[in-house]
Formats: sequence, C-alpha cells, structure tokens
Amino acid sequence: MSSSLEDVEYLVRSEHRVAVLDALADGPQSRSELRALTGASASTISRMLREFEARHWIGKEGHQFEATPLGAFVVEGLMRLLGRMETEQTLREVMRWFPTDDVEFDVVRCLRDAEIVFPTESDPMAPVRRAGQQLRAGTRLRFLTTQVTVQYFDVVRELVSDEGMHVEGVVTPGVYDTLVSDPAMAAVYDDLRDSEDVRVLVTEGVPLILQIVDDRVGVGLVDEAATPRGLICSDADRVHRWAVDTFETYRGEAEPVSEP
Repeated sequence: MSSSLEDVEYLVRSEHRVAVLDALADGPQSRSELRALTGASASTISRMLREFEARHWIGKEGHQFEATPLGAFVVEGLMRLLGRMETEQTLREVMRWFPTDDVEFDVVRCLRDAEIVFPTESDPMAPVRRAGQQLRAGTRLRFLTTQVTVQYFDVVRELVSDEGMHVEGVVTPGVYDTLVSDPAMAAVYDDLRDSEDVRVLVTEGVPLILQIVDDRVGVGLVDEAATPRGLICSDADRVHRWAVDTFETYRGEAEPVSEP
C-alpha cells in the first residue's frame, strides 16, 4: 500500500493528473474530452485513468468516467492546498518588506485575502495607481508616509476640491521639504495647504507608508534601499484596527506644519 506522501507525489508530479481528476470531480468526461482539456496523448490519458481506477478515485459507465466520492475528496483537499501554496508564494514576497515591528496580528492569516499589487516592468506605477483608485472609493483619508509622488497627491487634490474629502496626514521632515520645495509637488500642495479639509503634520521616525481610506487600508512596501516594492490593500477588521492605532500613535507625536 502506498503512503499518503507517495500518493500526493504521484498526483502533483503531473499537472495533467491534477487537471483530469479535478475535471472528473465536476462531472462525467470521455477520453476525448479529457484529451481536449489537457492536450495529453491518448496513451497518457488511458494510463492515467487506469491508475486512478486502481486507486478507486474514479469509476466508469460506458465511455464516461467520473470521480468517486473518494476521488472528489482527494482532489478537493489537493486544490485547497495548491490555493494555499499560491497564496504563500505571494505573501513570501510581501513578508520580505512588510513592516512587522509592533504588529499585534497574525500577518499571514490577516493578509491572505488581501489584494497585493506589485510593480512590473511594463507598469512600474501600478501600486501608486491602485492607491489612487482606493482613494476614489472613500470620503476620508488618513496617511503616514516616507515618500511622495505627484501622481498620488494630484488625486488627493482632485478629491479634496471636487468631493470634499477630509485628509489628515503625518509625514517626515524630508517629505514636507519635498512638498514645499519641489516645483511639481509644490504646484499640487499649494492647492491643498489652504483647505480646511486638509491637515498635514510632521514628525521624525515615520516607519512606513500607510493609508486608511474609510475602512480600507493600504500598506506600501519598500525595500532596504527605500525602493517601492508593492501595495497591500486590505479591509480586514484586525488590519484596520492596527492601521488606525499606528496612525494615531504617530499623529500624537507630530506637530502641525508652519505654513508661510
């Protein structure tokens, strides 16, 4: 009798086996239908079906094959494991850059359903654009940041001007210097600084990039060289509570900017 690990190894060693057993768990299939599904040869399909029958994972009626309750049970567990491993591969990258100091929740469990946006060669600004989209879905923004982009603050300006969004942000001294001295940034910030709906505070030691848009949280990922690596979007209650607590901590340490 084969061991459980041997059966798992047998299944996952071939994508065709996984695809065929999964298809048979959904309903009866003929050999030709399984060939069309997988692109495997007739001999490969025949051998696979014999091996599945020997394990009592499938049954046959006429020219149709279908998973037995035992086979359906096996493939259901396997697909759940494969889904978890896909999530792990994504979170593996996230965990390299997630600011884990003083986090009081299980990062992996709380973020497994989060939306993760990574920059790509063809779309390096994807995280910034997604952060802007998240902004457009809310009416109140609270943020901490160690970096700024004209694209992001331009969306903030639009929403303050057109939608009356309330904004409260805590930035580092370096970020504030950029807001007022960089010509492109200053052109945007000048339209925000006099608004009663916008409040900017400054403090040293802001540890991360964080935005809270109503009940949804965005966490910016940066590496050791401060290079942007992605964005986490989450609406998990525990993540939201952590984000609010973190924002309140640094807001309590910050001072309002002295506008000229």
